[in-house]
Amino acid sequence: MRKQSFYMTIITALLFCACNKREIFSPNRYIETEKLQTGASSLELVKQFTYAKKNQLTSVWLKDNNTTLTFEYNKDKTVKQINSSEMNNTCYAQLFYENKLVTHIHYYENNLLVRESVFSRKGKKNTINKIENYVYNGFSSKEAGTLSLLLFPETKNMPETVLKQHKNGEKELYAVLDVTYENDNISRVRLFYMANGVSTLHSTTTYTYDNKQNPYYGLPYAFMQLTGYNKNNEVYARTSYENDRYKTMITIESTYLYEKKYPTDKSVTESETSAVSFDANGAPKDWATSSKYSSSQYTYIK
Repeated sequence: MRKQSFYMTIITALLFCACNKREIFSPNRYIETEKLQTGASSLELVKQFTYAKKNQLTSVWLKDNNTTLTFEYNKDKTVKQINSSEMNNTCYAQLFYENKLVTHIHYYENNLLVRESVFSRKGKKNTINKIENYVYNGFSSKEAGTLSLLLFPETKNMPETVLKQHKNGEKELYAVLDVTYENDNISRVRLFYMANGVSTLHSTTTYTYDNKQNPYYGLPYAFMQLTGYNKNNEVYARTSYENDRYKTMITIESTYLYEKKYPTDKSVTESETSAVSFDANGAPKDWATSSKYSSSQYTYIK
């Protein structure tokens, strides 16, 4: 049964350090490459990071669709725009801020505004607690591109009922993410879909973390979703699908090897559990679990 593995490993730094840098990528070690091995395949390069002077990130090459993302900056070093090599360079995201904290993102395809994210915050640390996603002119029937899925992963396996309700050519709210923090990491994300003006809880994902440094902490939301907002590395994530007859749960467990408090190797087990038979009252009776494995390797600028 195909299910969206909606989890965040997602998005731009939120911790306020002593120098008070907000949503600016400035780690102690700068990641250079990420390699991935799945199943019996060999280890292959999936991300390549390029930096300019003073270690400012200028571009990232992604194996997905052989895509290159380039970054433009504001004077305060926050990311102004992310350009994608897709669609003959007519695909990009613009980021807007208040006090160096992202407030909304406009996403364009073929130079036309097609989707938007709006961020709400709470507490003394101004951590994100809600993300509202809007669509302009409905959803395209073609397969979503790399930057689109980085920004809006919830569109990949969106229920057909939701797709059908957002085709009228107007700006419409189609999804809401409720985000809960525990200290410097996101502990829970609840995904709601909107249809006919009604909000329905689709999935709940909970997370736990290690106490080491996340190499993506501080990268902009438009590149890493919520990953860049976590100070530490995710070791456990469980997604439960709330209105699924099969009560599907996806569990992701990760272990790491470290160097100087940063991960160099990561092993992942992703398991999907769902009901395969039901009793006379329709309650799940028997369950089945399938698992897949992968590993990643990270290198850093010396």
